[in-house]
Amino acid sequence: MKPLNTNLELRPYNKAVQKAFNQILNEAKAMLSKIERRELRCTLFREIKPAIRNMPVYEFINPLFYLKLSCENDERFAIHYGFECGNAGHEFSNQTALFTRAIYRFTAKEHTEIDIEDCVQTDWLITECSALFEYKEDSANYQFALLKQEPGVKKRKALKVA
Repeated sequence: MKPLNTNLELRPYNKAVQKAFNQILNEAKAMLSKIERRELRCTLFREIKPAIRNMPVYEFINPLFYLKLSCENDERFAIHYGFECGNAGHEFSNQTALFTRAIYRFTAKEHTEIDIEDCVQTDWLITECSALFEYKEDSANYQFALLKQEPGVKKRKALKVA
């Protein structure tokens, strides 16, 4: 597989998609770091450099969220995502809703210099992130990271009082 010989016209587009992806990833990590349960702050990731057609550039897997930046056949970058689906009102439905909103907020043409709204791919969607995480957990292709827990609002107030 050969690295991309990217068309000069695509470079600004791919750069904007990568910037949006990084913003989404940072927001997802910030959301996850506020969760008390250790197992929900566990993450798997892999990065493939240089970018290659039809391959992931960066992939992030967590029991609640899935996020992938990929290089498509036409050398355009695309964002694929998923979230753990549960019954209505399940404990983490607020986080998965905020995650989905972040994807569309950071890729909206009102918030980017270049219109990249078409980079969000919904031709398939991961809905069982916890099962995917368990399946990939022992893969040598992924690195493990535990996100540090950040104190929530209630804990910060309690720390200030103490």
